Amino acid sequence: MSNTPYLYLTGSQIRELHDAIVEEFGGAAGSRSIDGLDSCVEAPQNVAYLQDGDIFEQASAYACSILRKRPFKDGNRRMALVTALVFLEINGLTEHDYDAAMLLQAVRYLAESQMDGELFAQFLRDAVSGVTGTWEDESGAC
Repeated sequence: MSNTPYLYLTGSQIRELHDAIVEEFGGAAGSRSIDGLDSCVEAPQNVAYLQDGDIFEQASAYACSILRKRPFKDGNRRMALVTALVFLEINGLTEHDYDAAMLLQAVRYLAESQMDGELFAQFLRDAVSGVTGTWEDESGAC
């Protein structure tokens, strides 16, 4: 898996992001499970290696994995979004047209299985290409 052109977040980097988010916005600090976070770290690399997933599918894999595994005591939705966006940013995708309200709603839909990981990836892809992403409510899971 080391032949990928992407930079990936480590578990300790994600924990640091979580600590900063909790400090700024409030919530309970700490992790529930190191193993759960480790599998979240591996999720995008597995998508890249096993499914030849693009950067948006990998960002979505971070979000879906965090939402599914819930490695933190609090703020898993926030961390799902932050981790996906930071992953895109550290890999050079800083120009986008994200509507903050739609982005938050998309993560809520993803968490509630009203949007699947593929649709979330397409939402991210559209926003980077200059299209404000939209979707229709649908059943599905990450």
